[in-house]
Amino acid sequence: QAAFGTNGAVTTGTIDIGITGTTTQHFQGPNITSIYSYYSFDFTATVASPTLTIANNTDADVVIDIVSVKLANPNRVQNGDFEQSISPALPPFWSGTGSTETGGTQLSG
Repeated sequence: QAAFGTNGAVTTGTIDIGITGTTTQHFQGPNITSIYSYYSFDFTATVASPTLTIANNTDADVVIDIVSVKLANPNRVQNGDFEQSISPALPPFWSGTGSTETGGTQLSG
């Protein structure tokens, strides 16, 4: 996420975002109409240490603030809390074997 502002009216051009040498996003400069306009997007790093670049290709000075990059570490395990469920609640629909306890406290959200 990043916030972009201008020190003057932008009439043309883009703010371009690059990841490791490849431009991946183009934000239209004339769309920055408030003190700060917030933009966000997702990307997948394809190298161990990616480089983020922000290029001002507008006809005005651009102010950049609040830049953040968050590590996305998706949990690829469905129902990793192993809560028993009834369709269509939590996939995959499984049930325990042997003794199971009912009425316990569910620890996951």
